[in-house]
Amino acid sequence: MSGKPAQIPRVVNYGGTNNDENNNIQGSQRRRSTISTIRQSIVVMAGHTKEALHSHTMSTLALCTSVFSMAYMLMSVFPYSGFMCMQLVDGLTYESAGSYAGILSGSLMIGRLFSAWPLGIMCDRYGRKFVLLLSTTSNAVLILAFGFSSSFKYAVVVRFLTGLLNGTMVAARTAVTELAKGDHDLEAKGMGLVMAQIGLGMLVGPAIGGLLSEPITQYPNVEFGLWESMLTKYPFVLPNIVGFAINITSTILIMLSVDETLPAEKLRSPKHIIPDAIQYLMNISKNIMGGANNTEYQRISSVTEEDSGADSIEADLKIIGSHFGETGDCVIMATPESRASFTAALHRPSSVQPTSTTIESIEEGGEGRQNSIISMISHSPMSLMQNDRVRECIWLYWINTFASTAQGECFPLFAMARTGGLGIEETAIGIINSGSGLLFVICQYFIFALSMKKFGLHKTMWSSCLLSVPPALLIPMSLLIKSQTVMIVYLSIVNGIMLIAFSNWNAALTIAQESPH
Repeated sequence: MSGKPAQIPRVVNYGGTNNDENNNIQGSQRRRSTISTIRQSIVVMAGHTKEALHSHTMSTLALCTSVFSMAYMLMSVFPYSGFMCMQLVDGLTYESAGSYAGILSGSLMIGRLFSAWPLGIMCDRYGRKFVLLLSTTSNAVLILAFGFSSSFKYAVVVRFLTGLLNGTMVAARTAVTELAKGDHDLEAKGMGLVMAQIGLGMLVGPAIGGLLSEPITQYPNVEFGLWESMLTKYPFVLPNIVGFAINITSTILIMLSVDETLPAEKLRSPKHIIPDAIQYLMNISKNIMGGANNTEYQRISSVTEEDSGADSIEADLKIIGSHFGETGDCVIMATPESRASFTAALHRPSSVQPTSTTIESIEEGGEGRQNSIISMISHSPMSLMQNDRVRECIWLYWINTFASTAQGECFPLFAMARTGGLGIEETAIGIINSGSGLLFVICQYFIFALSMKKFGLHKTMWSSCLLSVPPALLIPMSLLIKSQTVMIVYLSIVNGIMLIAFSNWNAALTIAQESPH
């Protein structure tokens, strides 16, 4: 063999290697294209997420202002309610102003008693945003009118109307939950921010109410110029002017920032509110006057209950819609048998309630509005009272409301009384209420979280309920304290404990309502 290296035979390639190279190039291009598409999608998703987060943040902040304006409206009156009654009613003294102050404060709660259920229905029919705007707008007008009260009767009527048109809490809490869209962390943060505004209102409201009421008397060395004649005639107008500004600001923010969370298929235009209200009242009167026909309803219902066909269900749904004013001609379209069966069902709390399967089937059939009406019927006040858990919550809530009322409304009367009371002025009362609000803001969250972790939901509800009552018995002990500074600190702590206990009960109740039965 020669020393030359062996020649490797040349292989003629008819395109195989070039095809592999082309495939590699094309695969690389596809990968780069896929990566580029993914990057673009991530950028778009990030932009949408950032935009959605910004929208949620702005909506939550606007809801916070609505709750704060409501808390301010409630709390700013407490330091000067008794003094206002003395100014409006001739002959009242520090000791005899209590009954009038109770009527003035109670008129707002009476208004809320009459409107709580209708405002909840309006929230589910005309939207959360509509109820929020109705509440903040009416609060702005009425709080200013309250500051210009010239008679006791006028002040009571204005305060009653304020409570009657106030649905802020039910709409705000519902909107916060729905804005989170199932994100529990986002919901918890939003709910925490909104509920914290109550504590902020407890802190700011009494301070401003006490400091700005009767400025001519409290600050005799200050020159008020052109305002002096108005402040002399209306000595309690300044805290209410501040409340007017807060509510107007809240109204503007809600209009610009809050998104409507009620689904479009359930939303009804507010232009129908007056006809719907008239129809609602007429239906109530018909139900009251229709008691004599129950025998006929019971006779027919024994037949109709056996018929569970689609025609019977459709007819009953028409009657349900007519009962709540959904349509005006449904009663005419439905048969007498279906009308009788539906009315009989309303008079029998033990009737079969719609199941989740029924609700889902109705939603699949595009009858979302009828679904909402069925839900309203199945959760009527009388049917809710048959639930043991609901009755327990109502009794506990009554106890807590009693204690909270004693803390919020009776304490200023005790503080201002010259005989048997502390004999202090509005400023000192406002400082005490602000001190208790400060304690609430600092401690409420940590105490609630620790209680829920250590004792659980049910024990937290019971313990919070019981702790909201005994501290009220410690308030008269402040008469034994000689130093006014020590007395203010002592009463701030006592009142703060009651506020924390009451708030923890409300928070536990909210969780209990959302938990499965």
